[in-house]
Amino acid sequence: MNYLQALEYLPKSDTEGEVLTTMHILLRNVGIELADRYDKQLTKDIGPDWLEALATLRNSHLTMIDPYFVLSEPLKYPDSPTRACLPHGADFYNKLDAALKVRNCWYHHENSELSLKMLNQSVLTLQVFGKAAQMALASRCKSILHRIEQIQNGSFISEKDDGKQTLIGQLDRLKQELEGARSREKKANDDMLVAQELLDQAAISANPSTISEDEQSQTKLEVALAMALEEKERLEYLVESLAIAADAQAPVEEEKQIGIGHKWQGPIPDRKVKLVALKDDLFDDALKKFVAEEFGPTSTKSISKFRAIVPPHSTIYLSEQGNAVAYLNGDPIFIGSLSETSAKDSEGVIGFFTPNNYVLRINGDIEDVKTGQTLRAAIGPVKEEIGSDLLLLRPNGGLLKITTNGLIACQVRGNWMPLCRVDSQDWFPDHLR
Repeated sequence: MNYLQALEYLPKSDTEGEVLTTMHILLRNVGIELADRYDKQLTKDIGPDWLEALATLRNSHLTMIDPYFVLSEPLKYPDSPTRACLPHGADFYNKLDAALKVRNCWYHHENSELSLKMLNQSVLTLQVFGKAAQMALASRCKSILHRIEQIQNGSFISEKDDGKQTLIGQLDRLKQELEGARSREKKANDDMLVAQELLDQAAISANPSTISEDEQSQTKLEVALAMALEEKERLEYLVESLAIAADAQAPVEEEKQIGIGHKWQGPIPDRKVKLVALKDDLFDDALKKFVAEEFGPTSTKSISKFRAIVPPHSTIYLSEQGNAVAYLNGDPIFIGSLSETSAKDSEGVIGFFTPNNYVLRINGDIEDVKTGQTLRAAIGPVKEEIGSDLLLLRPNGGLLKITTNGLIACQVRGNWMPLCRVDSQDWFPDHLR
């Protein structure tokens, strides 16, 4: 295939002859480059007579470097061996189809005008195809697009231009170089002023009569200490964040994502229960049992509020977290939550979780996620050892929850594990009943 030599050509002006010449040579290069790729691979895969065999199969004479052949063959025939030489997928074949349309448009003289503007559009399409096919075509298109831009903005000067045009171009280039030199000179002067100021400051700092060595050392130590403390806080926060992420995301209470009486978002809970008429409870027909006791002593108060929204004996869909959904006028509506999360399924944790979430910090602080308040700030330093004791069990800190009977738990691989127990007076006010 030594005769397959691509030609380098860039337009020199916005004339019909230059536009036609540029596009014709570019399309020839498309044929040459793809033909070379096809021949190298298919000669290896099929044999040197692959083109003759393909022509017999298509019952047509085929010219290897014909742009129409190299573009249409893999596009129109799913069984074509040329497809093995190109990328695959609908997106690529769309780009291949666009390139074939460019070829057909120019070969069948469908363009109403022959201008650099029209040429620019076609070259852009071929460039996109060339990039997708990983062809040198993309680089050739880039050079042509750059030349078109130069011709259109007047920065390109042809060798055939007369002396006056050449002189104007030279003057413009000299003007640009002069402006660049002035800009660099100004920057150099600014840099010199900054350097001089730094030298003056260094001279003052070096003067022992102005600042003593002890004062300089103390200042450096203070700066270093401040930086170290800042870095320590940053690393502590990073470790805590990683610990929380490693355990699991903080439980998100569904009832806080949507207001009571609003349309429910997401899948409807599977569990079906009915609102009992004679007491504040729900009944599960499938399990033949009342439901309130599963969610703790405050659940009956929540159920009593359901009556303002739905009548007795209404069907209610209940999630594992105790969130209740009922259909009103054909729409699923969130009617409230039984508030306390059951912890009975967690290993070693018995009781019901309160709605609160906490973070154990590496410095020993226990922080309420919702308010940002620390236990130290809430009840004073009387029980600071709680955080210290928890750090012995959870050195990296992390997410905590607490049951209504004061059992603190952490999450490990999706399960809540007990850590220690606290009395209500040693915890955040009103968080334990």
